[in-house]
Formats: sequence, structure tokens, C-alpha cells
Amino acid sequence: MSKIKVGDKIYVYDRPYSQRSHIDERTVTKVGRAYFYCNRGRRYSLKTMLSNNANGYGNGRQVYLSMQEIEDEKQQLLLYLEITRKLLTSRTPMDKLSKIKEILIN
Repeated sequence: MSKIKVGDKIYVYDRPYSQRSHIDERTVTKVGRAYFYCNRGRRYSLKTMLSNNANGYGNGRQVYLSMQEIEDEKQQLLLYLEITRKLLTSRTPMDKLSKIKEILIN
């Protein structure tokens, strides 16, 4: 759970895999025990950092405390996809796969 307080800037990201993904900067206006609210009235869970409405259903908007967190997540996803593509699209011999596993474990 994050230490969010009134006045903090947050960054709302419509998930990296959304077709219309974009980032909104907002300001925290209220903090409760389980939720916090921003200047546009939307409610976010302190536990999951995801938006949800009064019924408890969310729309996939993730909250970040800095733009760097978003950039790091994007870079991590790109690296993961590149590494996975290299391993899954070629017929990598077993000895090389064993070496890769050894490197990853150590």
C-alpha cells in the first residue's frame, strides 16, 4: 500500500495494451482507509492502485506515483517481448537453453 496524501500528483495510465492508451496527470484530493480520490472525482484503490467505481468494478486505469514508473514498465514489457520472441521463434538447442537458464538463475 502506498503512502498517498492529499496534494500528491499521480499519473493515470490506461494500460499499455489499450488501443487508446494515454497518461493523465491528476492531483489527489481525498484519502480514505481503502480508497483515494483525484481532482476529477474518480476513486482509486490504495491496495491495487487501480480505478474503480462505487460498485467495485474498475476500468483498467492504473495509477503511478511518477512518470518514471510508467517508462520503466514500458521498457520492461518491450524487453520481455524481445527476449521471448528470440527464444520462441528460433529452434534454440538444448545446451544454449541450459546456459540461458543458468545465467538467469545466477
